[in-house]
Parts: sequence; C-alpha cells; structure tokens
Amino acid sequence: MVTGGAGFIGVQLLKKLLSMKLDKIIVIDNLSNMNKTFSCFLNSNSDDKLSFYKADIRNKKEIFEIIKDEQIDTCIHLAARVSVPDSINNPDYTIDVNINGTFNVLEACSGTKVRNFVFSSSCAVYGESNKLPLSENDPLMPLSPYGASKAAGEALVSSYGRTKKIQKAISLRFFNVYGENQNPQYAGVITKFIEELSKGSAPTIFGDGEQTRDFIHVSDVVDAIISASSAKHELKGADVTRNEGSPLTTFNVGTGCPTSINELAGKLIKIFGLNLKPISSNMLAGEIKHCYADTESCRKFLNFVAKENFDSKLAQMVDNIKHIR
Repeated sequence: MVTGGAGFIGVQLLKKLLSMKLDKIIVIDNLSNMNKTFSCFLNSNSDDKLSFYKADIRNKKEIFEIIKDEQIDTCIHLAARVSVPDSINNPDYTIDVNINGTFNVLEACSGTKVRNFVFSSSCAVYGESNKLPLSENDPLMPLSPYGASKAAGEALVSSYGRTKKIQKAISLRFFNVYGENQNPQYAGVITKFIEELSKGSAPTIFGDGEQTRDFIHVSDVVDAIISASSAKHELKGADVTRNEGSPLTTFNVGTGCPTSINELAGKLIKIFGLNLKPISSNMLAGEIKHCYADTESCRKFLNFVAKENFDSKLAQMVDNIKHIR
C-alpha cells in the first residue's frame, strides 16, 4: 500500500512497483496534492493489480477498514503536507495531517498485522547544523512546523518498531528531491528556476545564494524506498546514539554532494543559453543555510547509493520543457 500515491514521488514509485512481480498495489490519497500525471497513469493501469481509494489519512476508521479488507503486507507512507511556508502560516493543518494522520496509519497497520512500514521523512528535521555532512546521529532542531512534524512522525514510527507493534518500521529522510512533473505549488527550487528561465525571466534567489542543498533525483528516491521496503526485518548496527546492536530505523536518502543555489542557477542559465543574472530577494523564513547528507548508513545497511547524474538530469528536464513549449 502506498499512501500519498497520487503525489510527485508516489506516481514514480507506483510505476516502478507495477514493473515488479507483486500480487497487488493499493493506493490511498485524498487528491489534495495530486500530481498532474496521476489521472492518466491510473486510467492506463485500471486492472486488478492496482486499486485506488480516495481517502484522507485523518479518517482513522476508513484507513483501518481499507487496510483490513486488502490484507496489506507492506505500507509505504508518503502522504503529508510538504510545504515549509504553509506549515509556518497554517501549522494546524500540517500538524494534523503529518502527525495525527501518521499515527492513524500506524495504528491501522499495527491492528491488521502489517509487517513492513516505510515512512517518508525529510532533512528538514535537522534544522541548522554546524556539522556537515548531516548524520542520522545528529541532534534534531527543526526550524519549521513541517520539520517538527516529520521529527514527530519519525518518533512514532520508531516506537511502533521498537515495541514490535510493527515488525519492521523504517524512516527515510529525503533530501532535496527533484524531477519532472513536480507540482509547481510545492516544487523545489530546480522546478521554479526552470519555469522562470523557460519564460526568459531571471531566476529569483532568496538570500545570498550561498546556501547549499543535496539534490537527489526522484528515480533514486524510488530505488531507496524499494530497498528499504525489501530490506531484512532485523537491521542491526552500532553507532553513537543507538546502543550496540540496536535496530536501525532511520536513514538519510541523498547524494552526499552539496550544490549552492548560485551554482544551480549558473548551471541552468548555461543550459538555457541565456545571458541573465539572478534576481536577489530576502531569505525565506524557516530556510536552512547548509544541508547535505552523510549517506554511509543507507549504503551499508540498505545497499542504496544514488546513481543519477545531476547535470545530465538538469539538461534532460530543460530539454523536455523546450519540446513541450
């Protein structure tokens, strides 16, 4: 089962899952953040292997009934409010969906004996850190209600795994996911820059542009999710904050390579062949200055390493935009 399967990452994940030999795939989504490709995707895959339920994860009873009726083995929980600015302006909504909704899905999975649970968290849980790259052992100091909601979600997921209410419960901290067909309303800086440049307009940089990000392509994120969902049930390891031999429950999903926003703008301006200078604006509230992942745990325990080339994927995204226009 994939919650939030109609979203940007969800649609790409479903495409990959359909290519695998699975008995059935269940999708739950309230369509509040539906990716523009989802309707066509669903219509072209309307067979017995894929079932879609329009439902809200805040409706505990409905989620429980769906999972019970479908006899789910694995839940990949992507459903969430994902906007940092919206979480600052309207925190109640973000907290309700991301914390209460996650609790409802966990309870439903526990009550119906779901064995595997994969939670989509975010690098926003770290906040501003002086230590880079960011490690799973670093303290969590989120700057926004969105980041705080994801940290709380992780804690819930970990508690269900440690008490064996769910046999295997893993959280994946996604760094800056990019790719084609992102919803412009919630898209990251890459999609926004490409939209501006495709109109011949200079991209707007908030702050001095020296802030860094770890950009990871959506296809790599999908591979990480599948690696996590199929990993051995008892992931054991030793580290600083987790006791010797304790279960590993949280993993960074990034490339480990930082790119500054100024560098990103320069790359895209060059790809478009334009002679423009970015427009400067004030730093956004809740924005982190520097962020890139320590990916060793993901490589060692989930056998995952991001493989997509950043420059090639940027050029491909720009090329597709030019063909559409």
